[in-house]
Amino acid sequence: MRILPIAAAALAVSAPLPALAQDSELSDAAATLSDPATQQMAAVTLSALLEALLDMPTAPLVDAMANIDPDIADAVDDAETLGQLAGPDAADMPAMVREELPQAMTMMGGMATGLEAMLPALKEMAEQFERSVEDVRSSSSR
Repeated sequence: MRILPIAAAALAVSAPLPALAQDSELSDAAATLSDPATQQMAAVTLSALLEALLDMPTAPLVDAMANIDPDIADAVDDAETLGQLAGPDAADMPAMVREELPQAMTMMGGMATGLEAMLPALKEMAEQFERSVEDVRSSSSR
């Protein structure tokens, strides 16, 4: 249960980042992810969004899902909120995100730095693969 909100928060934070195709973009991403002010802002924002999400009533979702599966209306109490449907631990999720997201972002920043260090080797590997494919194509067309 604990990994779900952290993973969701990490994806939400990293989703707006551009595709990390160039070294400078990786450096920028690593710096952004490692910045304590950015981490705090992301943690507070995502925590508030999660609280709002957990307070949403299930009725509109049940109604929409009932169009696909009419039996869903019997399986879910549409008077509940998403938080009630998620279970008793759901109330702890926003605080967990606030607490643990900065650390997760620091780790993602470290991963971006590591990936940046690996880029030259990865590029060389891709070029070698491309040369190998061309060699195979050349030899098979003879």
